[in-house]
Amino acid sequence: MKIQTTCPAKRSGIRKRGFRVHITLQSKMILLALVFMTTLPCLAREYHIGEEPMDIMLPDMGDSSETVLSAADEQRLGEAFMREVRAKISVVDKPEVSDYLNSLGYRLASHSERRNSKRAAPVASKTGFTFFVVKDPAINAFAVPGGFIGINAGLILATDSESDLAAVLAHEIAHISQHHAARSIQLADAMHPLAMAGILAAIIVGTQSGQAGQAAMTAVAAGSVQKQIDFTRAHEEEADRLGIGTLFAAGFDPRAMPNFFERMQTAHRYYSEPPEFLSTHPVTVSRIADSRNRAEQYPYRQHTDSLAYHLVRAHLTVMMEKDPRQSVKYFDDALRNGKYRNRMGARYGLVLASMAAGDWKRAKTEIMKLLETEPDQVAFRARLADIEFATGHVHKAIRRYADALLLYPESRLLTLGYARALLNADKPEKVVALLDRRESALTGDSALQKLLAMAFSRTGKEVEAKAALAEHYYLDGQLNMAIRQLRMALKLPNRDYYQNSRMEARLQQFEEEQSLRKDD
Repeated sequence: MKIQTTCPAKRSGIRKRGFRVHITLQSKMILLALVFMTTLPCLAREYHIGEEPMDIMLPDMGDSSETVLSAADEQRLGEAFMREVRAKISVVDKPEVSDYLNSLGYRLASHSERRNSKRAAPVASKTGFTFFVVKDPAINAFAVPGGFIGINAGLILATDSESDLAAVLAHEIAHISQHHAARSIQLADAMHPLAMAGILAAIIVGTQSGQAGQAAMTAVAAGSVQKQIDFTRAHEEEADRLGIGTLFAAGFDPRAMPNFFERMQTAHRYYSEPPEFLSTHPVTVSRIADSRNRAEQYPYRQHTDSLAYHLVRAHLTVMMEKDPRQSVKYFDDALRNGKYRNRMGARYGLVLASMAAGDWKRAKTEIMKLLETEPDQVAFRARLADIEFATGHVHKAIRRYADALLLYPESRLLTLGYARALLNADKPEKVVALLDRRESALTGDSALQKLLAMAFSRTGKEVEAKAALAEHYYLDGQLNMAIRQLRMALKLPNRDYYQNSRMEARLQQFEEEQSLRKDD
């Protein structure tokens, strides 16, 4: 049996005005709709129903999104968006949290395909993904062109299982793989990706405040953008269908998606305002039924949560509680009464809560219990070294970090701790050597760039120190500070030709981006 539905996609005339940016009120409203409602004319779809679970086949009509946003433009937009967001809201930069989320996201992305009649290639081979956590208790998630997907801490804590979290990520990955946001940008006037990034970031920042978010929604409801709202359901349902297939292919429970949506819809009755997730991802009874019907076509699969999932939930639980003593009490009670999803996760939460409360003796006692059971767990080894460092046993901490890095040489968690301990022990040359071996990791790592800058400064290499500090500020969205550091570096003596050329090129890039921000 074969069912085919089509509906025409509208094409808008895009007028190029050169490199300078022209942003109209209509453009800004459309970009508001892009984030809040994922507006897009419906795509031509084919569904093949047979013995196997239903697949979505997209006819090869060409990727019209690239008439305005090329893959390179999407990447620039996403990277600029991340810098803007880091400057304005709190992004969780804890290695074990970001590493876990990216590992889970990559697993899903590797099974996510953009399918059509002529090709079926994993989207991750064309555009990489970056997954990050926002330190916000609201239940929400969002996707931005270039493969950047943000998940609020509150959403992760609202999940009952790893499959729940995977369902949300798979849904957002589908928005990216189908270029929902990028195609919507065609409806706007010509804008440079860096200018678009600033507007998108402002909208996301607005969602962290109920008042600001409501104002943005009011703006969307005005003017000609309103006519695009009808396409929202088509976007969300398409992302659901693709996401469910991704869940199954990646080894997760495909029924997690309708289950999570249903819980969100039920829970919202107890909120004075519905969760932000329901505003940005409208959930209806028919949508839940549609996703459940599709999920039921797949054979039942029970997925066992990974230990990393429980450790991250424990970490975020402690992070989101203002009073660490309350976290200690919470995990104490959970362990005493057996009220936990995973015992190791609860004990690890007690370790982190004790550390936050300054009870280092209790923290060490509890981490040693965990290491007796899981001696090779990198997070447990790192926490023991952290405790040694915090209690003044710096050289013992250095040995623990170094030994663990021999087993896990790519661990960012261990690398950060080791570098900090070496700096504390006045061994900056070892930090330079350590980070020099991790040049690829430095590219997008603000914390490592700052440690490298400190190490260069202590070894008397001020040019290199200011260049590294400029990269730190740039990645954190502090463009003016980054420019200032490079200008200062270019005035210092003892610069070689290649250093000078690299810094001048970087300064020119930063200044062009600064000019675009001013035009916005």
